[in-house]
Amino acid sequence: MLFLPLYELIVERDNAYALDVASISSQVDAFISQASPDSQIKTTIPRYKDGTITFAYKKIPLGKAKQQKLICSVIFKNDTTMRKNWEIDDLLVENGEHDLDDGRRMSYYQSAREINQKVENKTGISDFFKTDTYHIQINPKYFE
Repeated sequence: MLFLPLYELIVERDNAYALDVASISSQVDAFISQASPDSQIKTTIPRYKDGTITFAYKKIPLGKAKQQKLICSVIFKNDTTMRKNWEIDDLLVENGEHDLDDGRRMSYYQSAREINQKVENKTGISDFFKTDTYHIQINPKYFE
């Protein structure tokens, strides 16, 4: 479905409800830019805020997964960090961890795989993060 349900476009601000105009605008732009009704739906540039990834016109909450949130808080800091192929050791250091052993590295790797699973469950896209046991990167094809 190209358009989000209305309840996903409503946000709470200052104890009142409002429409998220930016989301509506981006969806209308995507709809207009479609070459034909059968063409592939364009994804959005991924974003992260307050424990939720927004990608492919879906909101993907990370829930109580603290480590997943730590990974996203570093990777989604700005446009440069979003496009970087992060070494897991660098992510650990950015999050104030200095225990750079294989157990911590594998824990971050597993958290990135869990994020991929959450994104896939909501969007059907299985390759959000390109990851191995030493690197995590948002798949560059989602910035084209």
